[in-house]
Amino acid sequence: MSLMTGFTMASVTFVDMLQTWESYGLFSHFLPFLLIFALVFGILTKSQILGENKGVITIISITIGLLSLQYNLVPEFFAQITPALGVGMIVLLVALVLMGLFVDWEEDKWGKYVFFGIGAIIALIVILSSLAGNNWQFGWWWDSYGSAVILIVILALAFGIAILGSKKKAKSS
Repeated sequence: MSLMTGFTMASVTFVDMLQTWESYGLFSHFLPFLLIFALVFGILTKSQILGENKGVITIISITIGLLSLQYNLVPEFFAQITPALGVGMIVLLVALVLMGLFVDWEEDKWGKYVFFGIGAIIALIVILSSLAGNNWQFGWWWDSYGSAVILIVILALAFGIAILGSKKKAKSS
């Protein structure tokens, strides 16, 4: 007679596991707390503004991490920014693949600047759209002037690349 008689094996999928973790608040509260704790702890440790007393630094980091979750602003912001960040990273990866077809990264130094510019524009869009999603002051402003800001950033990058390129050519002459 088997010991497993009367027991059924429940199949738990990865999605079920993620939904269970989400219901426990892992993604909305624990992970943002952990990230804020790690950032505050790292900054205080590196700056040594409080000396090397890890106990005090730990208590301050825990306190700031917990207080930041008090009014749901941080969990809502993380809920807005992380999907947008994922999409932005995929767009950046596609740009990298497409640029890899045409740019020789060893010889063409301009490719790095263009890639950095694309990344900066994506970062700006992700941050401003996430702030707008949380009803920050940028919401109405970004809706009205966002396309103008993107155009100004692109033009500034183009002028910067042109100026840097002309200075390098003038030095080499």
